[in-house]
Amino acid sequence: MHKMRQKKQFTRPAVLQELSLLPDMPILAGSVVDNTTIVSTGQEVEQHDFSGEDFNHNWE
Repeated sequence: MHKMRQKKQFTRPAVLQELSLLPDMPILAGSVVDNTTIVSTGQEVEQHDFSGEDFNHNWE
């Protein structure tokens, strides 16, 4: 006996809250932090020379 495929039941999304925005409103003003210090350790750079005959650029 094979099972019949049943349609999946989906519920429409509901609007829980509406908010009006004006063009000059600072939307992300509360998420900006000015007292953060960022320290970068850098990254080593390696130089490679692929102009020699030892380098195989053919993909097979």
